[in-house]
Amino acid sequence: PLLLFPVELFVFILLAYCLLKFFPTVMRYIQREKSEVSEFMIIILVGLLIATFSEFLGLGTIIGALIAGIILQVSIRDRGEEQILVNDLRIITLGLIVPFFFISIGLNFSVASLFTNPVLLLSILVVATAGKIIGAMLAKPFTDLSWRQLYVVGWGMNSRGAVELVIAFVARPFIPADVFSSIVVMAVVTTILSMLMIERQTQKDRGIMG
Repeated sequence: PLLLFPVELFVFILLAYCLLKFFPTVMRYIQREKSEVSEFMIIILVGLLIATFSEFLGLGTIIGALIAGIILQVSIRDRGEEQILVNDLRIITLGLIVPFFFISIGLNFSVASLFTNPVLLLSILVVATAGKIIGAMLAKPFTDLSWRQLYVVGWGMNSRGAVELVIAFVARPFIPADVFSSIVVMAVVTTILSMLMIERQTQKDRGIMG
């Protein structure tokens, strides 16, 4: 499979290039029909097809969906229509897809596995939390932000737990239950901690971030 990866990547890039060239013409034709339903349906269809094809080639649905979004964004010339479609997709995503995603996370979560390897859980929590704060601090030579401001930025980076959840969910078939459950706990804990710490810092100094 590793030897076939360059071929699969080339096929996917070729498909993306062809869509990038021809799909704007299709979108212009649909937009002339003045049918928001048809436009929305073709966007959903193209997004699902590219994501499915990407998964079939072994590149993953996330890569395919991302490329589909870029192609669609380039194809839609009217920024007003683009914003309407973005809002429609946001409603569907937050109202339907996201709840099912978190339900799937919960179904795969194992409380028992946390007690079998508590050291792993603590290690992931410490590394995830400290790593982002230290990473923000390391940017000091390249920015005018103060140490306190960078400290707040580090906690702000800790709030992006959804990214870790997506990666963990995709990798679930390949990682042990204790690792998956520890990542889930880490994502939840760091998100809650980041909100508390940022609120505490802003209460001390309302204008801390300038």
